[in-house]
Amino acid sequence: MHGVEAVDFSALQPQATPVLAEAEAELERIRVLFELGSSSLVAGSSETFAEAAESAARLVEVATDEGWTVDLHLVGRSDATGTEDSNRLLSEERSIVVREALELLGIPLGSITTEGIGITDPVTANEPARQAQLNRSVSFSVRLRTEGVKEE
Repeated sequence: MHGVEAVDFSALQPQATPVLAEAEAELERIRVLFELGSSSLVAGSSETFAEAAESAARLVEVATDEGWTVDLHLVGRSDATGTEDSNRLLSEERSIVVREALELLGIPLGSITTEGIGITDPVTANEPARQAQLNRSVSFSVRLRTEGVKEE
């Protein structure tokens, strides 16, 4: 008899529901802003950070209910002020500040990684001042994985 002997489904990944995808997109839209040349939040960014923490907690809750684990990658940026090396270090410090604050809040993420990219992948905006401000920030990149499967 001819036909299919076996089917390998190991490469298939489950798809996130629309509710989970929206929770993910909500967190990824947020940018925590920092002072010029500093790893201190700008005035008003504590509210933005609180919004990010709320979004992360909501994402974890929805993901957990659906059998997912949330891995969060924090990307720190800097504007063009300073040297490439100092900007990379400063952007890494900024991402660590956000990671430590999330950890203090006890949000049960699968993992939180940080990266400082300096000015290598700048955020664009219509106004130069707004662009510089957006690049003194930390953004959130979410990776969802099924429970117990740690991606490399």
